[in-house]
Amino acid sequence: MKAVILAAGVSSRLRPHTDSLPKCLLPVGGTPILARALDTLDAAGVHEVAIVTGYRERQIREAVQAWQPQRHVTFISNAAYARTNNCVSMLLAEGFVQGAELLLVDGDLVFDRTAIDALLRAPYANCFALRPAHDLGDEEMKAELDASLRARVLSKQLEVRRAAGESVGMFRFTSTRKVYEHLRTRVVDRGLVDEWYEAAFQQAIDDGLELHAVPLGGAYVSEIDTPEDLARVDRELRARSAPAPSREPYLVAQTWANDRGSLEEASRLGLSRVEGDLMLCFSDGIYDGAVMAHPGPHLPRRTPEGHFAYSVAEVREIVGRTSGRDAPRLEELLSDLVRLDLSAFLESKVPGTLARVQHLLVPHARRLKLISFDGEELSQATAAGVAAGCLMKHRPSQSAIDALRSLYGFSTLLLDGWYVSRSTIAAAHRAGVEVVAFDVEAERRQAVLEMGVDGIVGEPALTSASVAPSRSRPDSGSPSRPRPPHRPPA
Repeated sequence: MKAVILAAGVSSRLRPHTDSLPKCLLPVGGTPILARALDTLDAAGVHEVAIVTGYRERQIREAVQAWQPQRHVTFISNAAYARTNNCVSMLLAEGFVQGAELLLVDGDLVFDRTAIDALLRAPYANCFALRPAHDLGDEEMKAELDASLRARVLSKQLEVRRAAGESVGMFRFTSTRKVYEHLRTRVVDRGLVDEWYEAAFQQAIDDGLELHAVPLGGAYVSEIDTPEDLARVDRELRARSAPAPSREPYLVAQTWANDRGSLEEASRLGLSRVEGDLMLCFSDGIYDGAVMAHPGPHLPRRTPEGHFAYSVAEVREIVGRTSGRDAPRLEELLSDLVRLDLSAFLESKVPGTLARVQHLLVPHARRLKLISFDGEELSQATAAGVAAGCLMKHRPSQSAIDALRSLYGFSTLLLDGWYVSRSTIAAAHRAGVEVVAFDVEAERRQAVLEMGVDGIVGEPALTSASVAPSRSRPDSGSPSRPRPPHRPPA
């Protein structure tokens, strides 16, 4: 594996910061952008690196040699940097690559180890890092994908409504032959020297190249183009490096009578930011479901314990009895999230649910996270810009977490309480994934909390006046806390 970092540009939009320094040497979080990139690549096991330079290239060479005097880095000069774009810089690196597997990285990119690992472990021959988003403008390199996350279009001119997110400027190619063929044709034969390398990638895609997106989920990646970007990334990195404040795991409380009053109850508790689980169930094509409130670390300790489980038919009956109307439409519940400033987990009970309601969810993507046991649905969620969480009924290994995360881009692991362990939590945290435990029996609750989970479902619970009293388990002769509805295994 060889890495090529493209760092030849003038970066005029960052002036006056770049009047005396090339962009890649600007410090963010106390460390130059390029130094961060080299350290991260080295930690990921990518040691053979070339840097394509141009503007103030002597400063770049001297800085790298000062940082890592024992490390061999290849420098490639783009003497025509002032009148060419990054397509020329990439073409100049062909002699260094020499047919090897290539990791291509833009020189203005700040990224963490998780982002690199996601690309390196992705099960594709050729892939690129995708920031799932819909807050895109003219400057972002937008990506349109098919259902298998294969790129159809890479272009800044792509309509935002067609885009699954932003290609952030990080690619892995098992073979670069086809890409370099199109680069040479465009740059050498046609003289197209002032265009992005994605123009050649697009031509290769149209010619049959399979280039898959790898949604980055919780990985940190940010491009720096403007002084505002520079200031923002600096703040974010300093915040990430600060010691995390000690806190108890957030508590996921459940209410199952799918009335909108349960969200109102969360608001009445004074919780300005409430994360909730919006359970999506379908019966004969009609929406039914239940609401789970997820108040986070500020849930009052006085909140009563217990949660309530109902079938779809019972949900209909309870809602009708308490509110005098049919179960609320999904549109109504989403509008409540906005009105009450809540966030929500979306748990898909049946594969295919997301496809039916995606047009409703995308406008609220920043508030939502899809929880699913179905890989295709997780992929659809990340491609649509909705964060994802993976539901598991067994204990996953480090390699399983890494593989699933690289495949589906999920950032939360919803894990059966009996399979929570310190090693599993540590493995998830190393991959940038939070762990939320569910179905935690009362006698195991304290042990699970002490293991370091990020969240725990079930107790204490948020209730509202319209929720029916708890019932006994149908298979038990004595009253006890009812179990939530059956979850299909992951």
